[in-house]
Amino acid sequence: MSLCELDNHYNISEMRKKTVICSKGSKIGNIQDIVVNNQYQLESFIIGGSFWEEFRERLGIIKDIDPVVPVNNVAEITKNEIILNLPKEELPHKLEEGVISPTAITYNLLRRKKVIDSKGKTIGKIVNLVILPCAEIAFIIGGPRLEEIAESIGFKENWDLLLPIKYIKSVDDETITINVSQDKLKVTLDNRLIEDEKVKDYLDSLQTKGSAEMRALKQIGFGVSDISKPPL
Repeated sequence: MSLCELDNHYNISEMRKKTVICSKGSKIGNIQDIVVNNQYQLESFIIGGSFWEEFRERLGIIKDIDPVVPVNNVAEITKNEIILNLPKEELPHKLEEGVISPTAITYNLLRRKKVIDSKGKTIGKIVNLVILPCAEIAFIIGGPRLEEIAESIGFKENWDLLLPIKYIKSVDDETITINVSQDKLKVTLDNRLIEDEKVKDYLDSLQTKGSAEMRALKQIGFGVSDISKPPL
């Protein structure tokens, strides 16, 4: 996966705002969840209805039969819509046998788990999912600890860490363990990668000054392995 292609990605937070339209032009709803297989390959989208419909489903007044859209049935993604190549009545729903594999996992389930690095450090939790042009996915890790450090050094942007699926070692009921340390993860601002050279230049300047910002960044391994030594 070429991470430089992240600028051309879709992310689940933005896709949830788009209306899903069937091939006949009927509105179906919005994406509520994403299904991936046990290799973290994108399989399908679970579509929810209106707030009232979802509320009635949770109360058990009506059956929870949200439609499932296999990824190959997405014909086009526009600014405001996700257009399908099937009519609504031909879409399977999530309670149908075989529609969602028993080994599959959903984004909503993954985001509840703590992310642990190879040194046993808790980094945070998954806060977003990005779909790259090659159809591969990656996760965005955020959390209160990262937010606190960002605030302490005056970062106003929404900055997080990028987790490619190749770094996922294992997933259990409570945690996602990765096979690298936190400092190996790329940094994102508003779900966009920062160019390595810009990160390096910025961190070099902070290190040279011996600033409080640099000390705060070192707490989370913010690109520390890539920082060159300050001039003598």
